[in-house]
Amino acid sequence: MQHCAQACREANVQFLDQTVALAGLRLGRDARQRLRMLRTYSFEFSTSGQDRHQGLAVVLGNRIEFVRLEHPRGPFIMTPGRLHIVQ
Repeated sequence: MQHCAQACREANVQFLDQTVALAGLRLGRDARQRLRMLRTYSFEFSTSGQDRHQGLAVVLGNRIEFVRLEHPRGPFIMTPGRLHIVQ
């Protein structure tokens, strides 16, 4: 949840409901090719306080892979330490 809230702060949008929900679960491999649980979480954010947009966070093992905000101006993707705007 803290990574989702941080991505929202950095993108200057409001993290709604202060919750995330498990949206997917499967096995994945880390950089050392070890099997880990790959979890996808969904959440919602607002750009104006009157709209709702989807976001997701992907976690492999205990490591955040990325947080993606489906922003009306185009997707925002936050990887550990960086926010990327995809256009």
